[in-house]
Amino acid sequence: MRLLFDVDGVCCDLSTAVVNLVNDIHGTSFMRIDLKCWGYQEALGLSDADWQPVEASVSAPGFAEHLPPIHAAVSAIRRLSAQHDVAFVTCPWKTSPTWAWDRKRWLDRVFSGMAFDYVPTKSKALVSGHVFVDDKPSNVHEWLAENGRHKSGNVWGAFVLSQPWNRSNVLLPRIDALVELEEIVRRCAA
Repeated sequence: MRLLFDVDGVCCDLSTAVVNLVNDIHGTSFMRIDLKCWGYQEALGLSDADWQPVEASVSAPGFAEHLPPIHAAVSAIRRLSAQHDVAFVTCPWKTSPTWAWDRKRWLDRVFSGMAFDYVPTKSKALVSGHVFVDDKPSNVHEWLAENGRHKSGNVWGAFVLSQPWNRSNVLLPRIDALVELEEIVRRCAA
């Protein structure tokens, strides 16, 4: 079985890093839970002028390479990789000239010794697999529309990984943690 994982918000904690950056730059006290919608600038109510120095910092070479992992997710993906093919499907930060390279280095470090494919792409729906996990509901919706059934006839699965910014979307299948996916994949593979 081929398992596809988004990176940011699934196994990499970009949101905490961005919120901390906003707090450091602007002297605010936002927390990750304050991200109630998609898009940091909108979710935190920042003007274009207030967002600009944050955007510049996030876009700087090396930023994506040094983000914290989500340890429970990393452990679950490692366990899943023992029996399944894993691919990380991620969309580079559009204003960062080195995001894709920095992300690959992050994955190599965090998943050292584990075989995986890395697919940086603007359109995740074009990447095929049996299971897809992302924290952005529109990506899951698009992936399901493109990949609704496997060529063998097996139903493909796609899940929104619950995060504060996607709680309002209740129409798509969701999981609260990747350990839930382990059980789903175990049942499907049996």
